[in-house]
Amino acid sequence: MRSSFYSIQDLEKTSSYSQSHTPVRWHVLDARKPIEEIQEEIRRIAEDTLRAVEEGREIQKLWM
Repeated sequence: MRSSFYSIQDLEKTSSYSQSHTPVRWHVLDARKPIEEIQEEIRRIAEDTLRAVEEGREIQKLWM
């Protein structure tokens, strides 16, 4: 998965891709943390995303 992450970052740096797409905000979670902390981070990310949609901001996410 890490190699996929870096290959997508490289893709974002190419001029044709970066001119036609808005930047993607990455959320990286540390799987070594306790499950409760991971769940809290996911909840916060989801709430922030829902808030942004309610405010009318365009959301572009890439899930792997």
